[in-house]
Amino acid sequence: MFGMIGRVLVSAAAGVSALALTTLLEVSPARAEMPLTAKCNAVGNFSVDDRIAGCTAMIEAAPTMPQGAVMAYLRRAMFYHQKGEIDLEIADYDRIIERYPDHLSARIARASAFLQKREPDAALPDYGKVIELDPKNTYAYIGRAHVYSARRDFVRAIADYDQVLRIHPDNVIAYVERGLSYVRKGEPGRGMADCDRAVEISPQTGGGQLCRSRVYIAQGNRERALAELDQTMQVKPRSEQFYYFRAESFSLLNELDRAIADYDRIIELNPQSRFAYGCRGFIYARKGDYDRAIADYNRVIQLAHQGQGNPQAQGQDADPISTSVVGESIVLGSGDGPVLRARGAAYQWKGDIELAMADYDEAIRLNPKDKEAFGLRANAYKAKGDFDRSLADYDQLVQLDPKDARAYFDRARLHWQTASFAQSLTDLDQAIELNSKGAYLVLWREIVARRSEQPSRLSETAKQLDATKWPAPIVNLFLGTMTPEQALSAAEDADPVKRKGQVCEANFYIAERALQGGSKEEALKLFEQAAADCPRTFIEKPAADFELRALRASR
Repeated sequence: MFGMIGRVLVSAAAGVSALALTTLLEVSPARAEMPLTAKCNAVGNFSVDDRIAGCTAMIEAAPTMPQGAVMAYLRRAMFYHQKGEIDLEIADYDRIIERYPDHLSARIARASAFLQKREPDAALPDYGKVIELDPKNTYAYIGRAHVYSARRDFVRAIADYDQVLRIHPDNVIAYVERGLSYVRKGEPGRGMADCDRAVEISPQTGGGQLCRSRVYIAQGNRERALAELDQTMQVKPRSEQFYYFRAESFSLLNELDRAIADYDRIIELNPQSRFAYGCRGFIYARKGDYDRAIADYNRVIQLAHQGQGNPQAQGQDADPISTSVVGESIVLGSGDGPVLRARGAAYQWKGDIELAMADYDEAIRLNPKDKEAFGLRANAYKAKGDFDRSLADYDQLVQLDPKDARAYFDRARLHWQTASFAQSLTDLDQAIELNSKGAYLVLWREIVARRSEQPSRLSETAKQLDATKWPAPIVNLFLGTMTPEQALSAAEDADPVKRKGQVCEANFYIAERALQGGSKEEALKLFEQAAADCPRTFIEKPAADFELRALRASR
């Protein structure tokens, strides 16, 4: 089972000085004499800061905001967007809308900026107003559908895509995104129909094929999903969304090298994309290539502090691939907190606990309510054997979000490790109350209950679980309806990455069952296997290490 994850270049001084001198010597008289205001709109190799200064000069020269000043505000907002200064971008849209409340472009752009800030609720009023003013504005319907999708309100999202298709019956974006909404809603058949229609309308763009791949992934049909992705390999768009979407699909299929290749392509198209570096770093971390992951995270931080580049490409009409599904695995788009957490996790998995702690500390300093950072730091303290500080961070995590089942689960495992079994059971019961379908919560409650000689509730709690999905065989093992050999056999899978994870878990939980039955030598052998084979990101890895230490100490 996955645990919490989370997510610099130096130039030679002489080289920089030489470049600066060369640039200075090459400035033409015309460029040198250009008025500041002209830089807002001029064609040429001006810096973003110069263009912002030019637009500011135009705005200050026209305090009553005529239409010319509106364009200056729009352009300055665009340049702020390029720098990643989203709050300043939104402030410019605010000024336009205060003066011209019916300005559709400013409202659409402001809503998009709110989405980039991960504030979808703030975007809704702008999309609603645009639709009120222009009932055939497909951008507003698609943008609002993105907000509904973020809320997992797929019924309303689908209704907005329906409206887009009434206005433009051959809108490929709407078919692809409505198809994905159906998939997330649990209706893959209807999703496939939309993906098929997207292929019929525009087979050469690859959007429909990517859409089909997600349907097959949802259905567990790895072979068909890969076949659809293979059909898109000849498509060479310049749209970043296309590669983000395909990289995410490869990631879901554990085709990590192919995902990295697509992120490489995004970086070729946009070398300043913090989001692309962050996503690629995440995939390197999944591969266990922590040095490259850390290098990519360093690049994200460097670009953010330079104020360069869009964290993520935007735009709804560039390509029939949903901007709403870009980067589902990790969000590194804005701010240092997420990338500090990711880099800290990479340091921790690499074994550099102190460097990991420094990143977690900084993330918490930047945002004292960063739940993910508290959880990661608690795990790091536990790995160091500093159980008091680990418990303090878990307590803070529960306080920040009393309805987070994972927080109780994490604290329960710390209590288990310190033999505080009553507190562990209390936390596990609370976690199960919050998430009755959490199979691992149920398994761990059984482990702790048997360790502390408390009554089992497994036969009752198991009724809420999906008996067709892993780790159902492990649950059956603890129920006594499956043998260890059968459980280990059920862990086999055609996907080698999935197989490795399931075999790791099978070895750990079979070892726990053996330990409960008094077979310490058998348990020792299986814990050794789990400790050697479990991915570092699985909670069973540190748990197996702990059990091994305890068993060896008792000899």
